[in-house]
Amino acid sequence: MASRDTYELLMHSSRDQRPGKGDVTPTRILDAPDLADDFYLNLMDWSTLNVLAVGLGTSVYLWNVQTAAVNHLCNMADSGDSITAVSWVRGGYNLVVGTASGRLHIYDTLSCQLLRTYGKHDVISSGGGDCLIYHRDIREAGRRPFGSGSHQGEVCGLKWSPTKDISTAYLASGGNDNKVLVWDLRANKTSPLWRFRSHTAAVKALAWDPRESSVLASGGGTRDGYIRVWNTKRGSMVDEIDTGSQVCNMVWSMHSTELLSTHGFSSSGEQNLVRIWDYPKHATVRSLNGHKNRVVHLAMSPDGSTVVTGSGDETLRFWRPFDVADRRTTMRSELDHGRLIR
Repeated sequence: MASRDTYELLMHSSRDQRPGKGDVTPTRILDAPDLADDFYLNLMDWSTLNVLAVGLGTSVYLWNVQTAAVNHLCNMADSGDSITAVSWVRGGYNLVVGTASGRLHIYDTLSCQLLRTYGKHDVISSGGGDCLIYHRDIREAGRRPFGSGSHQGEVCGLKWSPTKDISTAYLASGGNDNKVLVWDLRANKTSPLWRFRSHTAAVKALAWDPRESSVLASGGGTRDGYIRVWNTKRGSMVDEIDTGSQVCNMVWSMHSTELLSTHGFSSSGEQNLVRIWDYPKHATVRSLNGHKNRVVHLAMSPDGSTVVTGSGDETLRFWRPFDVADRRTTMRSELDHGRLIR
């Protein structure tokens, strides 16, 4: 259970330095007691308004990156529940909090007020241990959700394709049945558009290429260890990379062709790495060390300059992993760590 001590530890970093580009050392480390070492949970999300939401035990905390202010949003201890996922509603102040009981709670993070609660994950798009995915538009509180049930195992990952218009987006899902499914929900279809079966372990890591909306990367668990890249227009695999270790999360760089992956158990070398790949060359550009447990949580800043990784070692580590020196358009980072040194 997260306590007052957690609040204090999130506010203070154990290490803080000015960032560089393509760094192999973290720019900031925050202690995060009760951060679960669980491959199937999704306990961090970074909003477009530059607020990081983190689920710690039974509580959710909000860390304002620009001011370093911390707010305690909620605590599920009284109901005997725990946090399993957090996700920001696109472009707003509302946060969806998923719990072990299968409920979803929507919070207004400005007022820290609970707006409403739904049972059996029947809001937005959510997947659970019952193998089902449910979808609902939260703007229509009285509308019944519709479900999709093509996984034969727990739903481990969900990711919408990058588009400004959600009505034209595709949804990718990964499951404990080792499958990757791609859904076109514009017609309320209950069967997937594509079924990809090449992985041989659970699939949690999913990442759509921000430059090419039809390119999807997926990563397999310990018995698989592959990153596979799919063309969702043709419904075919176009590439694969043997990482030699459990793939926990992935995200594409917003400014280059680099792909970042986080890892856990390995049968062939170092464990608990964060790796940056030069795609499609399959070359590891750099590896980021430091976590003592599996790197099971990942989020990216809204400007794409920084990622934060979370591990069962109960730390959050901030990195500037991508070499953005050659990108054509220079963007000012919203995350100026130098301002946060205490």
